[in-house]
Order: sequence, then structure tokens, then C-alpha cells
Amino acid sequence: MKKSFFALIFLMVGVVASQAQADIKEAKKNLKTAEKAVSLYNLDNRANSDKLEEGIEAIKQVVQNDELAATAAPFLAEGDLYLAVASRDVSMPMLDPNWKPVDYDAAEMAFMAYSKALPLSQKKFETEAALKGLSDVAGYINNEAVDAYNNKDFENAYKGFATMLKIHDLLVENQKESFLSDDAKVNDQYLFTGICALQAGAYDVAEEYLKKLYDRGYHEAGIYESFFNLYQAKGDSDMAKKYLEEGLQKYPDDTGLLFAQINLYLQEERTDELVGKLEMAIEKEPTNKSLYSTLGQVHDKLYQAFDKEGRHDEADKHFEAALKNYEKALEIDPNYSDAVYSIGTLYYNKAALMSQELNELANDYSKEGIKKYDALKAKIDVIFDQALPFFQKAEAMDPMERNALIALKEIYARKNQLDMSNEFKERLDKIDAGETITSSYFKNN
Repeated sequence: MKKSFFALIFLMVGVVASQAQADIKEAKKNLKTAEKAVSLYNLDNRANSDKLEEGIEAIKQVVQNDELAATAAPFLAEGDLYLAVASRDVSMPMLDPNWKPVDYDAAEMAFMAYSKALPLSQKKFETEAALKGLSDVAGYINNEAVDAYNNKDFENAYKGFATMLKIHDLLVENQKESFLSDDAKVNDQYLFTGICALQAGAYDVAEEYLKKLYDRGYHEAGIYESFFNLYQAKGDSDMAKKYLEEGLQKYPDDTGLLFAQINLYLQEERTDELVGKLEMAIEKEPTNKSLYSTLGQVHDKLYQAFDKEGRHDEADKHFEAALKNYEKALEIDPNYSDAVYSIGTLYYNKAALMSQELNELANDYSKEGIKKYDALKAKIDVIFDQALPFFQKAEAMDPMERNALIALKEIYARKNQLDMSNEFKERLDKIDAGETITSSYFKNN
């Protein structure tokens, strides 16, 4: 009985060993298929393009074998396959306009494969092959990252730029020449990565790369602007102000930092200080229409504040300054919708403020009171008429501009043109009901 028991054990061990031998044999066969696929493709790209798919299917089986997966060979073959696919994605569309690429994310897959091969390499030629593969794939990753950036796909842009930095580090660690040949290029890469991550909303990633750049001694104006934007986005106003102040101390004339400060003052409603900052910015960029429009808005706020305090002379000065800046913006771009709407709003708000005084006069039924009421009402009507063409133009530019529709409804009601007032009331009701208005009234009438 004991003899037969041990015989059974040896039989089972033999079966397992036999299966393992079969598995490794099959894995090695698949590895050769993968390696051959790249060779055949390199001999004739067009005729042997489909061999790459055969190779990819084969290599998927190889890397599941524990014995071979402990060596560099399968990962080198995998890297070569995906590098060939990345090359094919660039070359084939030029040879065949009807050719459709297979979405493998090939360059990133090649990078990952070579990165796995490098620490497993036992022989010099394996190390050299992994490093060469990393160097070769860097160009494809860079092109994809740049394309993503140009298409405002900031997530894939920062991921690509970050991969470039990883490849750079691996090449430098192994005493190989990097495509990022000097510190200036490396610094730019960190900055691009951080800024794209910030644009993508990956704030922790942005912070990681911007801090690495700062710690490398990069203290140019752009790093402070980026830190300000980062911490503003994260809701950490103290850190945002810290970096902004540090940057302005070093670069008081930098336009980017000046604009950052303007944005901060806008958020904090520091209107008095904003005027000077915006005038400085306009000196640097005299054709920037948005600066004139923003300065107009600041003067508009100051006009309303002084009018509320009863300081009408100061209020009138800011009203005229607001109007002048909006008009300057329209000189630069006659179709600048922000300025068009803002001029209409400026006149409308002035008339609305004066209407408060008119309401008080309405209770005075004396001959003198009625005379004052009629005179003020005439002035107010003139100002509403001044606002009207700007709201008409704003509606023609964007029939979904809700505030313009509200103003048009109210102005026409004051003018007793109820059919027109109802027209814009109906449009407002449609917008409030979730409908889309595609046809402008004033563009078509």
C-alpha cells in the first residue's frame, strides 16, 4: 500500500513537471513568433503589417509564463512590437489614406515593456536594447503629448510629458544621452507637466512636478504664476498669496504675475487698487480688449458705490471712465460681445438708480413735484433709450443671453411697446423651460 502511494506521488510530480515543460516550450515558441513578427514587419511594412497583431497576441501568452516573465526577453520583444506599432501609426496613413490604426496606446505600452525589461536584463546586449528602445519611443510619446496639448487634452498631455521625464531619468541613470540634453530642457519639461496637470484638474500631480521644479532651483516668473493658479484652484488662498507675493518681489514687471494679482483683487473686490493695476497691464498690452473691458467693469462698480453714497461728482467720473474703456474695447473689436452688453448694462443701471429717486417723487402731487417727476422721467427715458441698441446687438450676437432679454423686456414695457415686451418675455419663458433659442429676433427683423 505504501509503495503504491509513493508511486502515485511520483506520478503526479512527473505529470506536473511534464506540464511545466510543455508550458515553457509553448511560451518560447510564442516568444519566437513575437520576435519574428517584428523582423518581418521591418522587412516589408506594408505586406507584413498584420504580423504585428499576430506578435502581440503571442506575446500576451509569453508574459503569463512565470519562468520567462522573470527574464528580460519577453518584455524586450513586447517593447519592440509596440514600438513598431507606434511607427506604423505614423507611416501607414501616408502610404494608405484608408488605413485605420488599431488603438493600442502603443507608445505607452512600449515604454512600460522596456521599463520592465531594464531591471531584468542580465546581459549587456539586453540592457542596451532596453535603453535604445526607451530612447526610440520617447519621440513618439513626445509627439502624442504635444498633439494632446494642442487639442486641449491636458490629461493625456501631462501624462505624456511625465513619461518623457521618466525616460530621461532612466537614460541618465544608465549613462546614456538623453533627448533632454540640458537643464533648461529638463526644467521646461517639468513646467509643461505641471501646467498641463493643473489644466487637467490633477492638482496633486501638478503640485508634485511644480515643487520638483522649484527644488531644482527654477525660480522664474512662470513658476510663481503656476503656484498661484494651483493653490487658488485648491482653495488655499494663503499659499496662493505667498507665491504671488514672492514672485512679484522678484519680477514686479511680469505681465503674467500682474494678471494674477488683478484676478486676486477682482475676487477680493479690491476695486480701488484694481484701477492702477489694470492701467499698468494696459500699458504693457495696449491692444488687449479684455483689459479695457475689465477696467470698465471696475469703474462701473465704483460708479455705483459712489452714487449710493450720494457722492455724485465722483460717481459721474467713474461712469464716464467705464464708458470710455468699454468703447475702447469695441474700437479694438467691434463685435466684442462682453463690451457690447456691458455698455447696455452701464446705461441701464444708471437709469435704474435714477428710478429710485423717481419713485420718491411719485408721492409728491404738488405742481412742483409733478414738474420734477416729469423732468427726471424724461432723463431716465433717454438713458434707457441709450441702453436699448446695445441690448439689441447683444441679443443679435447671442439669442440665449438671458440678461439682455430681461433688459429688452423691461425697456419695451417702459416704452409701452407691449407686443415687443411680450416677445422677449416669451423667449425668457422658453429658456427657463429648458428650451434652446437658435434664432435671434434682431438679426432677423
